[in-house]
Amino acid sequence: MVHDSNLPARMVRVRGELRELAHDTKTIAVYAVDSGASVLFNSEELYIPPATLVWRTLAKSATVQIRSTHALWMELSA
Repeated sequence: MVHDSNLPARMVRVRGELRELAHDTKTIAVYAVDSGASVLFNSEELYIPPATLVWRTLAKSATVQIRSTHALWMELSA
């Protein structure tokens, strides 16, 4: 992942469960490495198959919860 000082980013490995409050104007991404992942965006639930990347640019703040044995959470300023 490229890091630009004007557009800060962070990445967190998920092994189990992660719950984050993502603020508006952020792009968030989840990569399910070698196992699937369950992702909850406020009340919308998604299942991500292994070796799949999903992302979303937020128009407003959202609570994001990820459950996986091996996934990556990424957050970028939009």
